[in-house]
Amino acid sequence: MRRRRGAPITTRREFLRTGLGGTAAACVTAACGDRVLGQNDGPLRVRENVKNISAARRDELLDAFLLLKELRSPFEPSLSYYDQFVRFHQDSVLTARLNYGYSISHQCPTFLPWHRKILMLFENAVRTHIREDFALPYWDWTDSSSLDVIFTDDFLGPYLGDEDDNYSLSTSRLAKSEFSVNLTASQLTVDGTDVASNCPFTYIVRGPKSVDLPTSADVAACLQVETYDSSPYDLDADNDESFRNYLLGISPFQLHSVPHVWLGGQWDADISDGLFNSTSSTFVGTMSALDCSPNDPAFFIHHCNVDRIWAIWETLYGPQYEPTSGWNTGWNRDDEMYPYSKYRNNPDMTWEGLTNGSMVGFESLGYTYDDLNAPTG
Repeated sequence: MRRRRGAPITTRREFLRTGLGGTAAACVTAACGDRVLGQNDGPLRVRENVKNISAARRDELLDAFLLLKELRSPFEPSLSYYDQFVRFHQDSVLTARLNYGYSISHQCPTFLPWHRKILMLFENAVRTHIREDFALPYWDWTDSSSLDVIFTDDFLGPYLGDEDDNYSLSTSRLAKSEFSVNLTASQLTVDGTDVASNCPFTYIVRGPKSVDLPTSADVAACLQVETYDSSPYDLDADNDESFRNYLLGISPFQLHSVPHVWLGGQWDADISDGLFNSTSSTFVGTMSALDCSPNDPAFFIHHCNVDRIWAIWETLYGPQYEPTSGWNTGWNRDDEMYPYSKYRNNPDMTWEGLTNGSMVGFESLGYTYDDLNAPTG
């Protein structure tokens, strides 16, 4: 039914820093961007902890990933609906790297609204084709017991792939024989060094772990920051004055970036399997490859938890976004987010809005979370 409406952290930091990859302005009861806060179409959909959802709901989520791999995208029909989300992410990273010289979806103020938008687009796709009241679950990576529920053969597959097969998933419905990677990560270099990814695999890869997942104390510390963002609004923003930069999680702050690196992994290998050849190269797994990390469906439940932390912050300090104006194109409150803006004539893209400000205030977008309690550490 159609709806009504290690080294790995340093490497990732260097990639982000090259652009590859006061009091905050509040949008309170009036218009924030092109949407009025407080408006939604009915009861709030509830995003739940994936650890607690039923086996049937987990199967439904897997069905969604696989079905969207088969359906054509309403935005670029040459792509599957699932691969379209990968392309959105890839396009934002590569455009920033090759054309802008500054980020437009990660190490900048748009990081949180940009990813809130992609989660909503994913939910809209599932609600259109599977269940009208679908809400994406989240992976609380501070809870180690969640690993025994999520990374199983009957759900998202193991968090460490088959060492004898380039750390590919060989079991679960996301195994290489069932779930192909069609948009492989781009090889980007800075000063002659690979800092983006070496992830040419046409299947999901989850390699050796070299970092630890964030803790509730890490999240609690992040939530102490009362301002959304601060000048210069990039990786150099003071983490004591930039909740966004703190949550981004560049070392030593163990938040958003760490689960990417933890799940994707990194390893050295000599590989020749017909697809590519390598001599003593350092490879990274699917989630470690910044531009194409949505190739691993775990991306969506991971970023749902990132969004939940932002939602908790919004309940503590109010819906805020900064800067309002005067900064790089795409960074300001009323700027449209790229590449979503390319599809502004498609109502499937524009329903919830295209600006950074349109994504501020989670309840006004029609959803909430089953747990909005700030951890105490």
